[in-house]
Amino acid sequence: MQGQTEVKFFLHNHLRFTILYHKDAQTDLARIVGFEVEPFSVKHDYEPPWDKASPILNTCNPGRMIYVTHQLPPQPVQEGVEVVFSYDVKFVVRAVRVVPAHAGQLAFPTAVNRLQATDSQELDRCFPQCLQC
Repeated sequence: MQGQTEVKFFLHNHLRFTILYHKDAQTDLARIVGFEVEPFSVKHDYEPPWDKASPILNTCNPGRMIYVTHQLPPQPVQEGVEVVFSYDVKFVVRAVRVVPAHAGQLAFPTAVNRLQATDSQELDRCFPQCLQC
């Protein structure tokens, strides 16, 4: 492109998994009714030295109320640069209703397109891995 001197590439190195589930009030059992995956590119920062068993990230640390967002600086793809891969998991109750069966037909559950925000659980842990490119 004219006026652009350098092309940069960025890596999606963080994934947010949202597990949608329905909890049956009568049986107190739950079942997964869907999931979502949202990719992020984030230049992770951590407290050195890297502790493989339990690293402390400054860019993804629910204990400190720090979560990955799209506003964080992205992870550039560069030779010899360290890359931290991470993911987090969130559980959200999805309301499910059963569509009544008509004569000769089976009843089946249908996911209702609304989330019950009061029942959602916030991200409770970030799971990082560090690799050298």
